[in-house]
Amino acid sequence: MITEGNISRPRATPLSYMEAAMEFTQLLPISTKLPLLLQAVEGVGPGVESIELIKDPQNPSKNRGFAFVLYYNNACADYSRQKMPSSSFNLCGNTPTVRWADPKNSPDHSASSQD
Repeated sequence: MITEGNISRPRATPLSYMEAAMEFTQLLPISTKLPLLLQAVEGVGPGVESIELIKDPQNPSKNRGFAFVLYYNNACADYSRQKMPSSSFNLCGNTPTVRWADPKNSPDHSASSQD
């Protein structure tokens, strides 16, 4: 299902954060559209679960130059991460920079439970 700004695919089993790996792709052309990005990342490797193309809040017809790609597992994400920096992977003439996304920090409740 493609929606404005992101795409996600239904899963037979739920994902926990530890089972999935996210990739951070930056330096995308601001004119990149979600279908083009989906086609490009699926052409590199398997396991794409969802894509979030970050939109410019002041100009929603353009993106902010980066996206988050969630893969089925770490192996799929790592395979794609290794293939994307090659010169054969490009979007509108640019070879994007690909990095692991930092996990969202959850509050540490152990410190608050101490007396």
